[in-house]
Amino acid sequence: KALEYAAKFDNYDGDIVLTDEAITAASELVPDKMKRDIEFAHANVKKFAEAQKSTVSDFETEVVPGLIAGQKAIPVNAAGWRVSRRLLRSLYTNLCGFRTA
Repeated sequence: KALEYAAKFDNYDGDIVLTDEAITAASELVPDKMKRDIEFAHANVKKFAEAQKSTVSDFETEVVPGLIAGQKAIPVNAAGWRVSRRLLRSLYTNLCGFRTA
């Protein structure tokens, strides 16, 4: 489904999972200040996620007689996040102070 959305909304037809070589090549194009900004944001998100994780627990409750609802936290090996070109362009403009093509 992610590939369908990428093609539909961004005209993207590249790989979803990148090789180590592709990641290294792309990383070399990112300015050092932006790398530091990303590392700062990552540390903050990670700290929050670790704190939040301790509050998530599996449970079930009978909402009305015979109707049981609940939640279960299931770890995953990998996850993805689709960022539209428009959002990425906006973030880059706000972080770096100039517009992309």
